[in-house]
Amino acid sequence: MLLRQNAETIIETLRAGPMAAAVPAITFGRALAKDRSARDIVFATAARLEHRGAREHLAEKLPDFAYLVQQIRRVAGGGVSEGQ
Repeated sequence: MLLRQNAETIIETLRAGPMAAAVPAITFGRALAKDRSARDIVFATAARLEHRGAREHLAEKLPDFAYLVQQIRRVAGGGVSEGQ
């Protein structure tokens, strides 16, 4: 299995990391309740350049997710440098 965690695990990890203050707690709660708009907000915020620390936190805490991202980058031809 390539990814053992589900989206809720990724959202919980983001909420516990350096990006926590960037997204209102209610939005994290709605995202965990499978609200797609709230998930879009959480993931879009994590994707911003200024939240690189959040992505590094994910890679550290969820190595399966980090591996998945690495493989997608490889297949897609890169585009983003290794640490981002």
